[in-house]
Amino acid sequence: MFQGFIAFLGRVCISLIFLLSSIQEILNWHMMEQYTYSLFSNLLSIYQNQPMVSSVVMELLPWVPLFLMVAVACKVLGSLLLIMGWKVRLGAFLLIVFLVPATFLAHHFWTESGEKRGDEMIALLKNVGIFGGLLLLLAFGSGGKQKGVHAGKGAEA
Repeated sequence: MFQGFIAFLGRVCISLIFLLSSIQEILNWHMMEQYTYSLFSNLLSIYQNQPMVSSVVMELLPWVPLFLMVAVACKVLGSLLLIMGWKVRLGAFLLIVFLVPATFLAHHFWTESGEKRGDEMIALLKNVGIFGGLLLLLAFGSGGKQKGVHAGKGAEA
């Protein structure tokens, strides 16, 4: 019982950032669209001397509103699945689908200098830590106590 509660608490903690940020994004949709466009525009300026990267980013720009809708849907659904403890692996997968591209879109510290470089590296590493937690959920499911299950051979949760 205690192990199940700790697993639940861990899933809630991982989910909160995704769920609460999604609520803010929904309430401030226009601002989030503009912010997402600015992230893509920033990539264009960073990689302006790399035609392949620039052309891919240009092709993706018209799809920003759709990307934002998919991102919010992944975050809300993934978070709720984790919190409820139902289809936890699917929930973790949905959050990973959002987290990985968003991390590299927003926290490319290798293109920065000075204090901003350090700040972006820390932000990226925090996301790497969250990614690690999501990988554990993807591997082991809900984390509740399971009888007769050995490490690495967890039942679907």
